[in-house]
Amino acid sequence: MLRTVGLIVLGLIILGIALVSCDIGSVTQALGLIGLKGAVLLSLWRTIPIGLCVLAQMFLIPPQTRQRFLASLSARLGRDGVAALLPVLPGGGEVVGARILTLYGIDGGLALAILVVDLTLEIASQAGFSMLGVGALFMALPKVGAGQWGMLAVLLPVGLVLGLAFMQHPKVIEKLEQLTKLLAGDRIPVGKLIPHISSIYQNRSNIVWGTVLHLAGWVIGIGEAWLALTWLGHPLPVASVLALEAVVFAIKGVAFIIPWSLGVQEGGYMALGVALGVPPELALSLALVKRLPDLVLGIPGLILWHRAERYQPRDDLDEDETPKQDETEASKLSGASVGAKR
Repeated sequence: MLRTVGLIVLGLIILGIALVSCDIGSVTQALGLIGLKGAVLLSLWRTIPIGLCVLAQMFLIPPQTRQRFLASLSARLGRDGVAALLPVLPGGGEVVGARILTLYGIDGGLALAILVVDLTLEIASQAGFSMLGVGALFMALPKVGAGQWGMLAVLLPVGLVLGLAFMQHPKVIEKLEQLTKLLAGDRIPVGKLIPHISSIYQNRSNIVWGTVLHLAGWVIGIGEAWLALTWLGHPLPVASVLALEAVVFAIKGVAFIIPWSLGVQEGGYMALGVALGVPPELALSLALVKRLPDLVLGIPGLILWHRAERYQPRDDLDEDETPKQDETEASKLSGASVGAKR
């Protein structure tokens, strides 16, 4: 908890530096150009890449799962909602996503394995997206500026790939199991994760489709920044927006331990935005505007999590309230003490 508070303070310091270096009046005026209507429209656009991520996760969920789409949607939005609004611990969103999947009848160990593999595919596709951004960066910037940013843009995907390798290490998996027990207790009977993860990877077709859908989500997602910049009165070519989004998201991915990417998002957009010709006030406005869909879509995610939790105890209650007479009759028929099941 102390470390989380320290990271939040660090993020606030970075954010404070960004705010001090800008004309706050201009930032406020720029945000007024977006307004409530713009926030809603940007949130609607965000649903497109999120929908692709939901479909990608569905490929990893057993076909016999009841309400498979709703399970994937609830797990994805719940995970994002916790990450955006309740970032208590790194990985907390994944644990909540796994918990939601268990409420739809998926074994606890398998549910957490699905979230681990899905996150792996998402980061792998993000590394590919970052490499696309490297090419776009060299197209968008003069040779002098592109050389400096290009080195950073290449190193970031490498960092993401190393992070992937690190995440698959058995000791890291063991730590994730411990985190799950800490946050969820007996609500997610984890078991051994590695066999479940291995079984998911054996279906290569699902892995390929999941990666492709995640990559499509990253690419389509740049439309959000393009629209916001257009409404702010400073449209950029698609290649420039691709470079901006790829590098900033890679920075956020590497600095994932800072809750809400506080300060990291704002600093990244301002630094690279200025290099691409975006005034610092507009770059900061863009960074702040990008947080609006996090709030708009994060709240429904928490509601879906609550809904899943709410209806699960009702099933347990129904089982507990089954008349004991049925148990007695079943016991007589089978010769053993058997509880009545729905």
